[in-house]
Amino acid sequence: MMLTAALPAVSIAAAGGTTRARIAHPTAADVVIFRTESSPNMWGGDYRDATNATVFGDGRVAYGDGSEVRVTERGIQRLLRDARAAGLLTDTDFGQAGVTDQGTTRVVVNAGGATHTTDIYALELPDGDRGLRQPQKAARRHLRRFLHSVGDPSYWGGALVTQ
Repeated sequence: MMLTAALPAVSIAAAGGTTRARIAHPTAADVVIFRTESSPNMWGGDYRDATNATVFGDGRVAYGDGSEVRVTERGIQRLLRDARAAGLLTDTDFGQAGVTDQGTTRVVVNAGGATHTTDIYALELPDGDRGLRQPQKAARRHLRRFLHSVGDPSYWGGALVTQ
């Protein structure tokens, strides 16, 4: 005779994988669900690779250069899943760069019933990761790649409605 035990259901996300479950977010046209912006360094220099973008609940994406695109709900869900993977929906330790006079990147994510604000000092400075622990360096690299990809319209793929 074979005995079986009832096991509690474990979500893929809880097991460390990814899940396609919808991440709730506001859908109003005037409500920000994602924003990233980088302040200049103390000499007024901007970081040329930094992404400044705002995503609204209705799928409108406004970039810092004044251009706009519109994306589908599928695109918004991809953005929110990627934001979660980059550590923006949890208390991720991005470390504190051991440099001075650099700008700060701020990322705001309004999803899952909460607003998460993350400030990362010297994220865009190539040498800003020196002296940090390996997990902090990895978290900063992941976040940089994610933010730079959001700045490229090809990130949205088939979810892009207008350009």
